[in-house]
Amino acid sequence: VNQLYAQHLGSERLAINVTSDTFDTSREGKGVPYLDAVANRSADGRQIFVKVVNTDPARASNVTINVRGANIARNAEMETVTAPSLSTANSFARPDAIALQRTQLQASSSFTVALPKHSVSVLTLNVLP
Repeated sequence: VNQLYAQHLGSERLAINVTSDTFDTSREGKGVPYLDAVANRSADGRQIFVKVVNTDPARASNVTINVRGANIARNAEMETVTAPSLSTANSFARPDAIALQRTQLQASSSFTVALPKHSVSVLTLNVLP
């Protein structure tokens, strides 16, 4: 996940509004959102990176992305790190138990994407001139 984030650094942080179902926990408090996200733009302005974490251990989440102030190309990519269970770990015997998955997306100024349960994803949106 650290490598995935490091490969998608932007120089300009973008405003983002996240609406999500919530859960209560004794550790984090009440009304904790299942989704967390940040967005930034590359230094040359050609790409927008949306980094999204779905902490729900049981359900995928359909997320609608709305972009204002930029024309988004149709071709986009989503890179996701997830595993079959929260206890899955890479090991010498299973070095790819947790691996990066790349998916090509059809994007626009408004589109919906499915985020797997307990996953970390980076969406790379290409900005048209």
